[in-house]
Amino acid sequence: MRIVPATEEHIQWIVKKINHLRISDSKGISAISDKGELYCVCLMDLWTPGSVQVHIAIDNPLGLKNYTFLYEVFDYIFNVGDRQTAIGFVSSENVKALKFDKKIGFREIARIKDGTRKNVDTVILELHRDDCKWIKCKEEAA
Repeated sequence: MRIVPATEEHIQWIVKKINHLRISDSKGISAISDKGELYCVCLMDLWTPGSVQVHIAIDNPLGLKNYTFLYEVFDYIFNVGDRQTAIGFVSSENVKALKFDKKIGFREIARIKDGTRKNVDTVILELHRDDCKWIKCKEEAA
């Protein structure tokens, strides 16, 4: 598996998968097989001086093998991008995504009632640099 900057094709894939409008400041990271099969993509956009919005789509769980993809994503956000907070917006009915996001360290900070559509909230999640176990593990291993 290789971790690479997302190509235009990868960005279009995740935009379609998560039903998201592409923002001009979008940046992405992809996990691909040695044969070029796309495993997962992280799209980051809406960059502010302190935060960035994060979107992750997984097509094949092999992309999370050894957590290399997550290390690279959060290294990019917190070290290369020098941001303090990663932010996520998830539909309350997307239980699988919410479970995954919380497992990797995001915490729910608010809900927007009917934010996705009537009777479906939008859950706002955050992960602060100081709480990110992915960059801490990488730093400790160095």
